[in-house]
Amino acid sequence: MGTALSSWKEIAQYVGKGVRTVQRWERETGLPVRRPQGEGKGKVLAFPSEIDGWMRAAFTRNGDGEGSELDALRYRVEQLLAENQQLRRELNAVSRFMPTTVGSNGSTDESLLRRCDRLLQESARIRQAFAQLVATQSVVTQACADTIQTMKSMQAFLSEDISFHDAD
Repeated sequence: MGTALSSWKEIAQYVGKGVRTVQRWERETGLPVRRPQGEGKGKVLAFPSEIDGWMRAAFTRNGDGEGSELDALRYRVEQLLAENQQLRRELNAVSRFMPTTVGSNGSTDESLLRRCDRLLQESARIRQAFAQLVATQSVVTQACADTIQTMKSMQAFLSEDISFHDAD
């Protein structure tokens, strides 16, 4: 995920805007900024990869609102993938310090961690497949819209052609 940005000034410098602008983006449009638990509003943490994904999603939407739901889904998938990767790193870091003990059902902590990791990987694969389906759906929707527009144009042309022949 890269080096974390740990202040509003660092976040603002990263995106090339002022501190107030990035604070407003966080408040109004969901710029991905985290706050440590129990800390005040001043302490923040952001990851460049999450900001990059947010900016791609936030600044590639159509101005007329068309497709914004699809863009929001794409952005959410990117967020979930980034969160998934972060959780996996944290899980791996914690698992190095956990002793392997046998539980009441005979399973070990290690096997539980392996199962969690396998489920996280499966979740990531499913999310990526979903993102591909959403992208395909967008292409199909655009192709349908183009086809409908072509059919309307042809119908208008045929109507004009019929009225021209009737005038003879």
